[in-house]
Amino acid sequence: MKSSKSQIIQRSILSLDNSNEPFQTQILDICEILGIQIDAKNQTSSLDQQEQQKTTPYGLREEWALRWLLKKIQSDDIHLDRCGAASQTSDILLIGLSPCIDFRAWLLFRVLAIQIPLANTARLLNTYKFMVIITNTLQWLQQKVDQEKESSPQEREDVSVTAESSSATLEASPVEAPQRSKKRKREFTAASPSEPSQTVDPNIKALYKSICSAIRETEALTRDLPDGSRGFCVEYMKASLRSSPQDAAAILGSSFTVTDVIIRGSDEPSAEMLDGCISPMLALWNIRTDGKDDPAGHSDFVRNLN
Repeated sequence: MKSSKSQIIQRSILSLDNSNEPFQTQILDICEILGIQIDAKNQTSSLDQQEQQKTTPYGLREEWALRWLLKKIQSDDIHLDRCGAASQTSDILLIGLSPCIDFRAWLLFRVLAIQIPLANTARLLNTYKFMVIITNTLQWLQQKVDQEKESSPQEREDVSVTAESSSATLEASPVEAPQRSKKRKREFTAASPSEPSQTVDPNIKALYKSICSAIRETEALTRDLPDGSRGFCVEYMKASLRSSPQDAAAILGSSFTVTDVIIRGSDEPSAEMLDGCISPMLALWNIRTDGKDDPAGHSDFVRNLN
């Protein structure tokens, strides 16, 4: 009976590979199958307590689901020119545009990644090029932020007012003969501590927060237990999350750009908020390759395991 139910769940998950339903429908289906709750308002996800008791130590169905999810967020190509279209959507959050920019995909990922054996998670991340997905998604976010800065009505208004003011001043001011300057005591004027806050697109905040949450959970898997029993699997996970210095720098640069917008647009910015936005990306930076003989060793290590 239990085996029959497991087979039904397996078929339900595998059928999603050939489903023509939009991603937003499929992710709701798989969350229902696995008993995973996604809180869209607070951008959190969790496994039902009832399902936690039912889940086997091996987590086979979670592994099927993680494979399906990685294929979805990997196969979808993000075109940077879609940033403009995304910013004009009437949806509250980026849903239905692309699996990898749907914040729920990352919330689902963070639950699945810790439910299956560590070596299996590492193998899937390497097979579906998880670090490439991270890099592309963060670059998309950075371009979206840059586009919104360029098209900000407030910025255009400020530029227009400044230009008109400067023009009027030049036309109204008579040309005067140069005068000798008089020495005067220099005074220090402190800059205003409160700059105009930028409006943060909820799409940006929700997606970036979800990505940070997923990376934080995944990076935690690179730490061994006190008894050292997971040493080999931990190294495998590190290898799957390792990238070149150039790619690691690109990830860090994109995260700085997005974090700056989020912090500036927050009503109550805090050190905790900054840490939550930056520390997961710094963790990826810390496990990067050194750019010399590490990449070859990293490739051989992963190739021998797959």
